[in-house]
Formats: sequence, structure tokens, C-alpha cells
Amino acid sequence: MPGLDIESIERKLLGLLQRSFPLVSRPYCELALELGVAESDVLDIIKGFREKGLVRQISPVIDARRLGYQSTLIAVEVPARELDRAEETLAQDPRISHAYERDNKLNVWFTLSTSNGTDIEQEVRSLGSRMGADQAFSLPAVRLFKIGAFFGTEGEESVGHPGQVMPQKVALSGEERKVVNVLQQDLPLTSSPFEEMAHEAGMTTDKLLSTCQTLIDRGVIRRFGASVNHRKAGYEGNGMACWEVPAKSVESVGQHLAAIEAVSHCYERRTNPSWQHNLFAMFHGGTPGACSFLVKETTERLGLPDYLLLFSTREIRKTRVKYLA
Repeated sequence: MPGLDIESIERKLLGLLQRSFPLVSRPYCELALELGVAESDVLDIIKGFREKGLVRQISPVIDARRLGYQSTLIAVEVPARELDRAEETLAQDPRISHAYERDNKLNVWFTLSTSNGTDIEQEVRSLGSRMGADQAFSLPAVRLFKIGAFFGTEGEESVGHPGQVMPQKVALSGEERKVVNVLQQDLPLTSSPFEEMAHEAGMTTDKLLSTCQTLIDRGVIRRFGASVNHRKAGYEGNGMACWEVPAKSVESVGQHLAAIEAVSHCYERRTNPSWQHNLFAMFHGGTPGACSFLVKETTERLGLPDYLLLFSTREIRKTRVKYLA
């Protein structure tokens, strides 16, 4: 790519991969046209992103609840001597998408997705026992204010929501179920990456892609795009801020938090006797200090009560769970 600003092109491409991946038969060609480069250049850049660990995968982000699954955040206190055992337990469980070690007495946090009807509390007890935990409990989401942010792009962007209760299962057609099932894989770096998936689903590529768009419109697929390693994108400060907010204020505070560019996730969660913080927001900054400053400033500006800020000190697992429709 002689004469081109490679760094600028890479930033633009990283943004497009996250927020507006083209659902067409030759998506990499479409991206190349938008960037003014060759398709082979786009493929080479994405290959480099993957080799650096910047892009984890390109695939759909599924709303598990719309497929009849339940998902929850679990907090665990694991003695230092049991951390290796805990990490092995989490790494081997395909129902776990995100798992982090955090700087708190409750030092391991992860998300668990199970089919509806599963006894979550029993699952928490079982996992806690297998991890050698001193305590473990579930903090299920009550309302969603924001999920998703786009990292490492020209002008960070994010996706906010009004405070909404967690969605329920929707009815899918046979074709929609086939598409959900075949799409949940890392998109290959080939000129026609959807072709083999369409063949597997027994339909044309155009039909596969139009059904994918329908699933996005129905909220079954939140978006189709890249999962980016935010640390590799320059975000070394990643902290989960937690507040005890009065019920009457949760809606307004949640919407204010969702409007903050540096916030990627914001939920109201059910409390329990061991954990009274009900509003959670994930903040990202270039450094832990920058992240801490932003949380402190936000707390003061919104007149919130004191807070806990739990930094992610180690990533144990991060992947997109595969859901059978």
C-alpha cells in the first residue's frame, strides 16, 4: 500500500470490523472499497490483528436470553493456593464467556450462561466447590443500560440502551435456528467467508445473510463483528465500578453512566446479604490511574454514594459462548 497512511487505515478498519461489518457475500472486498485499498490488503491487516491478539474473532454477538438461556455474573472468593485450580475449572467450562481475577477479597468474577430451568444457585455451589472457593454467589442482571464499546478506533464509540428489563425468549423459524447455529464460528479470512456456512445450513449465501439481518433486527443477534482485546488496543486500566444506588435513582443514574464513552457495560443487578451494590459499570482507561480518576469524577458529579472499583488484574477467559438454537 505505497503512499497510504497505514496506521490510519488500520484504525479505520478496526472500527469497521467492530461496528459495521458488512453482511454481504464478499465483506472484505466491501471493506476494501470503503478504505480505498485492495481486498488482499484488508485480509493481510486482519491476519496481523489476529496474530497480535488484537482481534480475537469475528462472529455474531448473541443475546442468550432471546434463545431461552439465562446468564448471570458470579463473584467468588478463592484462596491464593486454589487459584490454579479455579482457573482450570473455568477454562474447561464452555458455558463461561468472561472470567477475570480482580483486586478484591472476592477475587474471581465470571459470567455463566445456562439453559432456562437450570438451578443457578446449585450451579454456583457446584462451581464454587470445584474451584476451592470460600464463598460464591450470583448477581443476576435486572436491567440493562449499556453493553458494548468499540476500542482502538478513530473516536471511540459505544452502544447504549434505555434502562430495559432483561429480554425474554423469542420464537425462531427453522431457517433462523439453522443460521444461528452455523454463524457462531470465527469468520474465515477468505473472499467468500459465508459460502461454506450457507452450504452447511442448506441455503444460498444471500438467504443466510438476509436471515442474519432479520435476527439482528429482532435482537437475537446484538451485532455481527469483531471481538477486540481492549488491553492490546491500549486500555491498561479496566475497572468494574459498583455503587449502592436507591431504587428511585437507578434509572437516571444508569442512563448517565451509559452515556459515558469510557463505559462499556452498565447493569442494575440483584443484591444479596453478601453484596449490597446494585449498579455496575465497566470503565476503561489508558492507565489504571486514568480509570480511577474518571470513576471518582463521575461519582462526585452524579452525587453517588461511595463506590468500589475492582480492577481486572488478570484475564482468565474471554470468548463468545456458542448457543444451540
